[in-house]
Amino acid sequence: MNPTPDDDHSIEPVAPGWPAAGACRRIALVIFGLALAMHLSISVLALSLGFGMRFTVIISELISLLGLSLWVSFRMGLLPEESLALRHTATVHAVVAIVAAVPLQIFGGAMQYVILQSWPDDGAMKELLERSMQELLRTDTAFDVLTLFLTGVVLAAVCEEVLFRGLLLQLLARHSGWASAIVLGAILFSAFHLDPIGFLPRLPIGLFLGMLVWRSGSLYPAVLAHGTFNFIGLFVVAQAEEPITLEGITTAGVLAGLVFCAILAIYLRITEASPPPIGRSENLT
Repeated sequence: MNPTPDDDHSIEPVAPGWPAAGACRRIALVIFGLALAMHLSISVLALSLGFGMRFTVIISELISLLGLSLWVSFRMGLLPEESLALRHTATVHAVVAIVAAVPLQIFGGAMQYVILQSWPDDGAMKELLERSMQELLRTDTAFDVLTLFLTGVVLAAVCEEVLFRGLLLQLLARHSGWASAIVLGAILFSAFHLDPIGFLPRLPIGLFLGMLVWRSGSLYPAVLAHGTFNFIGLFVVAQAEEPITLEGITTAGVLAGLVFCAILAIYLRITEASPPPIGRSENLT
């Protein structure tokens, strides 16, 4: 009698359309490099043609993040629901995504502020960052507020999550399991922004977003959390007029970090991992 797949536990289930597991990390890194090259090329071209910062961000993210992810999905023969983890999930994951994003954003913002204050380059780099952010955050009119919300909160959350926690995370997990995929995915996500000052603060955010997908099996909670991060950063922190002291922001960051850890511990306690079915059986360890 020939053994059936249920009898032979060495047989790895394979999701239709996904590349061979051994090649998935290499493919993910190639996609990341292509997305970064497209993002830089489109941004430089748009800015050189005189387009504003917000329009440049819109065009770049739609093409280099969302468009590329959908094209790769099509080339693999997978529906976006499969390749991007577009699945319904329990409400608890969405609630935790929003609630935990608040203290985590405060923690990351405090870390970034501390790094910025101690950054040795107080000349050209800081001036360039400040000038770019001032243009991006301009809210002189109601139209400015609307476009900032749509660009910085909605579009950025959707496009970045589709690429990093949708397509790339699943490819990385298929290669070596969810633990290493979440870590490497967070590093790639942070590196993609080409912001040395914000690299470390984005790492815990990337880790949390990856954990949401692993825990819920869906991209939607990560999109909600990402949108919440950006909303707080663009409409609460960036628009605050009260002066910020180093001591005050450090204290707030530590307290926020503790609150986030408590929320995360409860979340891991009351839920079970239900990762997207990508043809691997490993659990996060």
